[in-house]
Amino acid sequence: KVLLFFGVLALAACNRDQVKITGHITHAEKMMLHLDEVDVYENRASDSIALKKDGAFSFKFDAEMPSFYQLRLPDERVIV
Repeated sequence: KVLLFFGVLALAACNRDQVKITGHITHAEKMMLHLDEVDVYENRASDSIALKKDGAFSFKFDAEMPSFYQLRLPDERVIV
């Protein structure tokens, strides 16, 4: 069973239209982490990465307008 503990989850920088989200999740090494855009009616998959050995991750993307995002591990375990 994977326990989710957050070291750091930060919306590090919003440089014009560019967003960077970095963090660290313990006890989830090498799992897939999904970034979903949250809308009123649905969630849309935006990106996914394999967590590093130490659980570190970083997403960097362009956003046309402000939006809400969620992080998700396998088996629909949502990180909010």
